[in-house]
Amino acid sequence: MSDRELFRLGVVEIVDGLSAGAFRADDVVQSCLARIADRDPAIGAWVEVGAEQVLAQAARDAEMEGALRGVPFGVKDVIDTSDMATQMGSRLYEGSRPRYDAGVVGQLRQAGAIALGKRATCEFAGTEPTATANPLAPGRTPGGSSSGSAAAV
Repeated sequence: MSDRELFRLGVVEIVDGLSAGAFRADDVVQSCLARIADRDPAIGAWVEVGAEQVLAQAARDAEMEGALRGVPFGVKDVIDTSDMATQMGSRLYEGSRPRYDAGVVGQLRQAGAIALGKRATCEFAGTEPTATANPLAPGRTPGGSSSGSAAAV
């Protein structure tokens, strides 16, 4: 598999590949970021991607520890992250920056995982569809509060 295709790997494959030295965490992150840059303008699954910060974090591959070392993940935009806005799909919270990570984000980061960014959600995780497009049927929504997560996958 080429470095450009590393975004296709699952968690176990990433962990095993990093442990074996088959590739580096920054290779995986760069592949994910390239895929997001290529596909997301038409899909709108991501509301924020912290490209510079995640590349800097991934570049410290050798210093990373934990069971999920170097595994990238996306965060639904109703879950707090200290380094990215949590807007809950609402203009009311536009640019809102929490002081702390939610427990689940903190645990993933403590395990070595890398938060790529925030994924779109319906306002307050309700039922009103987002502007996110279904990647397989662009004229349709993936629907629901996890629309950004569904479309990104």
